[in-house]
Amino acid sequence: MELEYIEFEGCHFGVLDILPKSLAQQVITQDLATELAQAYATHFGKAASELGKKATKISDITTLPPMLARENRLLILDDYCWRTDSGGVLYNLGCVFCDLAECREWDEDKTYAFLKVLYPKKVRANPSAWQDYAKKLVEKTQALAKG
Repeated sequence: MELEYIEFEGCHFGVLDILPKSLAQQVITQDLATELAQAYATHFGKAASELGKKATKISDITTLPPMLARENRLLILDDYCWRTDSGGVLYNLGCVFCDLAECREWDEDKTYAFLKVLYPKKVRANPSAWQDYAKKLVEKTQALAKG
């Protein structure tokens, strides 16, 4: 299981392919999520050696539901955050790993533009659903920034 590394408007992302054919019926454990976060941090030079070994579920910080729900035995990846010794926060919302310092100022328009780059066919097929998804991503990021 590997991340695809993407830069968008100066921000860095690690994206896990969650196509049903590739990862259907898998559950990603907290340990595996931490390994993915460490791979993301190492790739972008974000102090992987400082990355806390213990992830915190974002649901323990906010009351917002996870981005990937346990439905129909599809892949589940809880939303986690990892704090670094230097005070940084890396986190994932569903299959996208990012740095809170880079994304805390994102609004719905910028998030939607990113989703259009990341999933062009899916967004074209159902733009209103992806605008709703962008709103949820911003809400979770803002809740984490406050927490």
